[in-house]
Amino acid sequence: MKKCILTLSLVTICLIASAQITVSVITTGTNTAPVSNNQTISVTCTLNTEVSTKFKISVANTNTYKTTKDYINLTNGSEDHFCLGTDCYPPSTHTVAKIFSSIAATDLMVYHTELVNNSTVTYKIENTTNINESLTIVLVYSVTPVGINENKLNTLATSEFYPNPSNGDEVKLDIQNNKKPVKVTIYNKMGQILDTQVLEYNGTSTTRTLNVSNLKNGLYYTHITSNNLKTTKTIIINK
Repeated sequence: MKKCILTLSLVTICLIASAQITVSVITTGTNTAPVSNNQTISVTCTLNTEVSTKFKISVANTNTYKTTKDYINLTNGSEDHFCLGTDCYPPSTHTVAKIFSSIAATDLMVYHTELVNNSTVTYKIENTTNINESLTIVLVYSVTPVGINENKLNTLATSEFYPNPSNGDEVKLDIQNNKKPVKVTIYNKMGQILDTQVLEYNGTSTTRTLNVSNLKNGLYYTHITSNNLKTTKTIIINK
């Protein structure tokens, strides 16, 4: 079950006099709480499980408003995307201009998958014809704590990728005591999935080989899973 636990102080909207945007967050069921400008909302989530947070945006005047997503800190391979009304956008989309009606509130649904811990993502809503009319939401994602023993049991034991940095078409990974297929998902710094490969056990060696021939120079994050075990590693390409 997808769970999203919100922790926020209920603060009355307090913006500069010209601002006409109000935002509320759906806490439980149909209950809502007001969100003030630059207020931090803490979302507790489960590792590698998508959670959603729903907001309602109300404006005084029908106009075109710009919604901008910004990653203050997006941890290794974590992903964030959003929907406005019935229109949904991929993780690669950071800015959307859309007409908000003064008659009915517009829904903003934010989806997040946390692969490490403590990602911070902001969403700024602003009037395209009045820069003083804006409101920023700050979302901080933290993973539900687990016991030390449980955490160790769920961690896939591997080496780092090598060579790293790599100037070739392949990198290698040593995996001990595991003959099961290993799934490697590669992400860029924006959290976009670039490639997914399944590395099979060849019957003798503990070494698996990952094809990186399509990657350009830069830093990449990987999420590695096998038989309910998982870990994250980075790769640097420097050809």
